[in-house]
Amino acid sequence: MDNSPFMQHFNNILKDERKLLKLGTAVLNADNQLVITFVIDADDYDKYLDNELRKRVEDAVLKLIPSSFKTHIVYRKSSLDRGYISRLVMEFLYNEIPLIFSKIKEESLTVEIEYELVKVKLALTPNTYSFMKSGGYEERIAAHLDTKLTGEIAVAFFVEGKDDDTIIYRRKKADLGQSIKVIDVEVTENIVGAVTKMPRYISDVLKGTSNRQTVCGKVLLFQKRIANKTQKPYFTFKINDTTGILDAVYFPRGESAANLFEEKVKDGVQIAAEGPVQINQYSSNNLNIRVMGAGLCSIDYTSIVTTVVYKEAPDEYTYVEPQPYREEEQTNIFGDELAYKEQLKGTYVVFDLETTGLSASTDKIIEIGAVKIQDGIIIETFSTLINPEREIPADASRVNNIYDSDVRGAPYFEDVVGDFYKFTRGAALVAHNAPFDMGFLSYHSKAVNYNFDNDIIDTLQLARSKLRTKKSHSLDSLCKEFDIPLVQAHRALYDATATAKVFKKLVALD
Repeated sequence: MDNSPFMQHFNNILKDERKLLKLGTAVLNADNQLVITFVIDADDYDKYLDNELRKRVEDAVLKLIPSSFKTHIVYRKSSLDRGYISRLVMEFLYNEIPLIFSKIKEESLTVEIEYELVKVKLALTPNTYSFMKSGGYEERIAAHLDTKLTGEIAVAFFVEGKDDDTIIYRRKKADLGQSIKVIDVEVTENIVGAVTKMPRYISDVLKGTSNRQTVCGKVLLFQKRIANKTQKPYFTFKINDTTGILDAVYFPRGESAANLFEEKVKDGVQIAAEGPVQINQYSSNNLNIRVMGAGLCSIDYTSIVTTVVYKEAPDEYTYVEPQPYREEEQTNIFGDELAYKEQLKGTYVVFDLETTGLSASTDKIIEIGAVKIQDGIIIETFSTLINPEREIPADASRVNNIYDSDVRGAPYFEDVVGDFYKFTRGAALVAHNAPFDMGFLSYHSKAVNYNFDNDIIDTLQLARSKLRTKKSHSLDSLCKEFDIPLVQAHRALYDATATAKVFKKLVALD
């Protein structure tokens, strides 16, 4: 928040004391009063925050806030004390994710203070680590602490028992919490209590647990069930708002409430539902909303904006620099006639991915390897391991020979995808069994707003069309067919290099 336009102007007005105060929160309360909270170090509070400074702060705020708002200024003492910071973190976990809080030991939390930088480290079990990382809780904790502490905040999770020396700290994003997307609805009939908030996109709600959220959408798979212990009815269903699907459960209080809900809620009706979003007790991988308020509604689907503005290629490489490709045999084995084949004019990036499994939606990319072909000549390579933020299954390691220890200090996918995107600009993408690799690349890239819109060439399909009598068209079989060495098979760069050579051979065939 200190980089906000408000604070930039505020600091320009305050000048000498600009480093004393940090904007914590600005909240418009029910009385239309704007409550602005400034955070100040406890020592500075006692030493400098006198009536004169308070008056200067008030004057500065009044210059910046429209006169239509009533303003109230609050000062919160802050202390870069390890015990105080630990308590803030544990309170956040207790309030935001109570089901996970019970699984976290207070002694697994470490706070380090280096001048004005606060580093928070939290050791977690593998399952809890995966859930917390996928929910973005490093940044969310950092954002929470940023409203209460004067120092800069950095938060990192790691798996219990693993080396934490190479962990990457997450800091709050500047726009965190400033772009909540809501849906316009009109509640036509309340059936459980009342819906008090505008519904959020389900795609955003699915990012983590919460004490209370509101969603809306069409009802799917509505079922009445009977609890085994109490023999009382309850209802399960799914809510689809076109951005995502969220499981829902409703436990009625009394027979009349159950009858009303069963009468009003059916597959296809539009409903707004409010309640805590929690881990589904029947599936540790899913979230559901426990309905505490609900109503039939009319949804303005035009208010749901799903258009994504994808990122541009970065100006410079940040994490992975392409390397020149050198191989003595390259200038001889393909022949001059191949270099001038019309099909190889232009730029191609031949790539291969290694992953933790076979499902793009549930597995992760752990290595990218690629080579660039320019007018028939391999000119550059791109290679990086990737930290999947989870343990690599033993079955995957047996195939690709990549282990947890190999990726522990590697960058995250979101850190290197921009570099790979830059590497592929203006090129057609080539892969062996391209639907697999492109499926992973597209799924995980779009999650961080990169869209690989290149033309795609599949060497597997190309081989099937040009070598119809050959029984096998695997990369290994094609390398043997064309006498191409395949070293360290199933490592991304080596497979990409072999695929590039196979691609050139296939293009040369009539």
